[in-house]
This record gives sequence, structure tokens and C-alpha cells, in this order.
Amino acid sequence: MNISNSTYLIKRYNLFNYLYFNSELQKKIDIEISEKLSSKVGLCYFYMVENKIVSVQKIVISKWLIDNFPEEVDNVLIHEMIHMKVGHTKHNKDFQIQVNILNSLYGRDIKLKFAV
Repeated sequence: MNISNSTYLIKRYNLFNYLYFNSELQKKIDIEISEKLSSKVGLCYFYMVENKIVSVQKIVISKWLIDNFPEEVDNVLIHEMIHMKVGHTKHNKDFQIQVNILNSLYGRDIKLKFAV
């Protein structure tokens, strides 16, 4: 399947939700590939109430990332999913704990920030 296809990314999201998040994240989600996203490789658009994520509107993955670092797409997607799990947009201690758990238990290479 073509990695630069939103359907592929949604299937990966569903797989990772099952494998790493015990199917606790929202089931239906839009995932877009953006040619305009240049300063970041992935983003979540959230609906928030009192600084707490209530739901995710969509995840956006950079086409630049897909074209140049396809091996990193899964880790960037999981990074955005961790934001959903911890319920906020910050890379604070809760976020870092989740990154460390997934990296150590499952051999992932999720980063706090993507750097070339």
C-alpha cells in the first residue's frame, strides 16, 4: 500500500491504537497529508476545553516527511497519538513517560522533536 495515502495512515493509526493504546483513543479520525506543512512533520488539531483535549479533529502528516523520511512516518504518527493519550499538546513529563514506555517496551524510536 502507498504510504502517501491517507487510507494507509488511518489503517496504521487503528493498528497502533490497538497495539500501543489498548484501543482507548478515539476510533474515527481524519488523517491528512499536507504539502504546506513545512515547519513541522506532524500536527494534531484538537478541540480543547480548559486546556484539556476533548477530541481530535484531525492529524496532519507532512508530505515532506513521507517523501524524505518514510521510515519515520509511523513514529511521527505515534507521537501525535501520544498527545491524544495524555490529553494535552505539551511535551511535559506525562508525554515523555509515554514516549519512554513505547520506545523501551516496543523498540520504537519516537522523538520529542523531529530533527534532520
